[in-house]
Amino acid sequence: MVALIPITQDIWSGFGYVLGNAINWVLGGIMALIVYLLYRRYAKMLPGKTVWSTRVVARITIFLALAIVGSYISLGPTVALDSAPGFFAAGYFGLIEGATVLALGCLVSHFFKGLIGLIPIVWTSYPAMALAGACYAFFYGKSTKIEVFSRRIVYIVLAIITATAVNVFGCLGPLVFVWGLSSMLPYFPILAEAALVNTVLAAVLLEALRKFRPQTKVIEEGEEKE
Repeated sequence: MVALIPITQDIWSGFGYVLGNAINWVLGGIMALIVYLLYRRYAKMLPGKTVWSTRVVARITIFLALAIVGSYISLGPTVALDSAPGFFAAGYFGLIEGATVLALGCLVSHFFKGLIGLIPIVWTSYPAMALAGACYAFFYGKSTKIEVFSRRIVYIVLAIITATAVNVFGCLGPLVFVWGLSSMLPYFPILAEAALVNTVLAAVLLEALRKFRPQTKVIEEGEEKE
């Protein structure tokens, strides 16, 4: 009987891991579905326009390169500026550019950090980052329609809070079911700090370049009408 106890524990441990990974995949699938539905709705709001135009692909490529460069720029031991370009793209250009840069940037980061073997588990971070970008694009997009800064700041803060929350809980939450709360809990404040710094930095840059946004929109509309 005593000899069977370790075997029984191993069986239950293995079953718990499989169940936790299944929950992880379900949560990742739900986030991916939400991102897809948001993308479909966003695409329908662009009548007569090509969603994946050459210009959009070029923007994604440039900001993805900036995200890779940002991953090597650290502010302290735990904060890297890898997601700031993605959040900037979300606030300046919209959902498509922002969500794509953030998701692909997270994937590239996993490659550079040697986490290729863990991608079947940590892949849920990719739709989570895309969803964080969608939240940022939505709320910051609301702020661009308001001229009074005291009213605009409300939407800017909402963009920062929602994107940071989705970034943290969307990336780490599903992994709790795989590796346990005690193992993942120390990473929550670390990722929260990094996400907050990146979203705030993106907001500061967006506000600094705010005066250029109306001119950019006019040029794009004029070229498309032609």
